[in-house]
Amino acid sequence: MRLSRAYDLFIQEQRINQHTEATLEFYKYSAGKFVEYCKRVDSDSLQDLIPDYFDHIAR
Repeated sequence: MRLSRAYDLFIQEQRINQHTEATLEFYKYSAGKFVEYCKRVDSDSLQDLIPDYFDHIAR
C-alpha cells in the first residue's frame, strides 16, 4: 500500500470515529506534512524516514 493511500484511509477512519473537525485538521496538517516529506525524499525504507523526518522538523 502506498503511503498516500494509507494517509487517506487514516483520515477517513478518523472521520468515521467522529473526531472533531479541529482534530481532523490537526491530523491532516501533521500527517500530511510527513507524507509530503516522504514524497520529496528518496528512500526505500519507511523505518529510515521516520527518524530522518524528526531530524528535519527539529531544524
